[in-house]
Amino acid sequence: MPASAIGDIEIEKMLKNYNGHIVRFVSDKDELDGFVSQFMYDTAGEKIVLNNGEGHDMEAFLRKYAQAKILAELRKVKGYEDANNKAFKSLKENTKSKLGRVEELRANWLQANGGALSSSQQKLLESVSALIITEGLSQLVKEESSQLEKMYDNMKDKFQENWKNSQEAGNKIGTKLSHDEVLTALRNGDAYESKFETDPETKIKQKLKELNDINSDCHNYVSKIKDSVNAIVGNDQLLASQIAGVI
Repeated sequence: MPASAIGDIEIEKMLKNYNGHIVRFVSDKDELDGFVSQFMYDTAGEKIVLNNGEGHDMEAFLRKYAQAKILAELRKVKGYEDANNKAFKSLKENTKSKLGRVEELRANWLQANGGALSSSQQKLLESVSALIITEGLSQLVKEESSQLEKMYDNMKDKFQENWKNSQEAGNKIGTKLSHDEVLTALRNGDAYESKFETDPETKIKQKLKELNDINSDCHNYVSKIKDSVNAIVGNDQLLASQIAGVI
């Protein structure tokens, strides 16, 4: 087997196993892209055409219009990452602040009790600390789910468009083929609906389900801890008033 063929197989294998998102920017007058599109060929990722009137010259991507278009696409993903990072930082600080108030309450009780805590105080402090941490985690999961849903709504149309474009390219090439024959030819070229549309949607939906399951578990755990806290302070108005400012 020629070395070039071995290289093609390795590249194809790498693309199949790659789990990220590939974006290809192409100038609208790219001669090579126009020529290759007349044939069945392997491709990778999402193709974004820049209406810049340029050919295959790489310098075209360094010009102002192309850079603005490329940065706009990159900022979409960065926007979701920034939103998640901002939410994480805010929730982390809020959780840290609440846990700090728990420690202040512990110190006050130790001082008032001569260096010892009652069993009710100890159990209450442990329950409240667990409640604060779990509520913080629950809020973080909700925020990530929300951002992922926004990304999914933004990307799902692109998944459908990628598959539609592949079929249109196949129809142009095989004008004498039936629709099923075009689909078969596309599959033989490793271009099929599940790869372009179904698989990405399935992965995102699965991730959302996992986050929702985690959030459901957190919600159930929070309810149990709150029941435990209420049981401790139910017959002790002093404890109830002291813990009120913490949670």
